Amino acid sequence: MRFVIMTTHANTHHTSKRSATLAAMGGAAALLGGLLGAAAAYMESLAPKGSPGVYRVTTPMVAALAVSSILLAIIGLLGLAVLARAKGRSYWAAITAAALVAAGVASLTAFSVLLAGTASESWGWWVFGFAGFTGMWIGLVVGGVHALVTRVVPRWAGIAATVTSVVLPLFNTETAAVLFAVPAALAWALVGGLMLREAWGALDFGHGHAPAVGA
Repeated sequence: MRFVIMTTHANTHHTSKRSATLAAMGGAAALLGGLLGAAAAYMESLAPKGSPGVYRVTTPMVAALAVSSILLAIIGLLGLAVLARAKGRSYWAAITAAALVAAGVASLTAFSVLLAGTASESWGWWVFGFAGFTGMWIGLVVGGVHALVTRVVPRWAGIAATVTSVVLPLFNTETAAVLFAVPAALAWALVGGLMLREAWGALDFGHGHAPAVGA
């Protein structure tokens, strides 16, 4: 009987530590992704405007920062799901949010491929480009609402992530409205930092054990 109890405790300890580690990785990803996204939007706002009928040029560095930010956001949303599950709260909304953002990235990638070929930009935009941005937008809103409702991070952080994500349709790379991405990115960086703090405390490195994240 004692052996069974000790084994169960060891398994719980291992699961707790693994959950805390995954949540910490997700938090770090959301934090870094948010900062990179804010930097990309700000740098894009500084680029010269194109002449009438010509789009503003996005440098390879800005593009790399933006893509990295989105990919890290997906990892961050999955980390949010892990943290919610460890706390005994619903986590499917966070997984759905990650899936929506990932689908949006895939759609935008398809749009970029079409632009590199001979397809009509207008046709490609409405089928893949618009769908991609919409998917990512809805995913971030769902993720923000999840953080707010489950309260795996402080309520005010969930509100900030939700509100700033809701207004993202105003984002426009060709005008100063590109800066609408900055508060959204920073809000998610904040959520990531709070996730990281929560998970880091659960790992409790200094005492050599890992209490449950939801303790």
